[in-house]
Amino acid sequence: MLHDQLAEQYGRTAGVIRSRLIKLHCDIDAPGQTCTPDRAAALKARLDAEYAAARS
Repeated sequence: MLHDQLAEQYGRTAGVIRSRLIKLHCDIDAPGQTCTPDRAAALKARLDAEYAAARS
């Protein structure tokens, strides 16, 4: 995925790249597309849930 390539290029984790993209209202499910603030909030909630599940 694009965020994995960006993570490697910039020496960051894919999670950090995904979080930043969402903060900038970039739709991580549709590269090159922007999203509404509501969509960004939904994406953030999904990533937070995935992160919490991975930690447990």
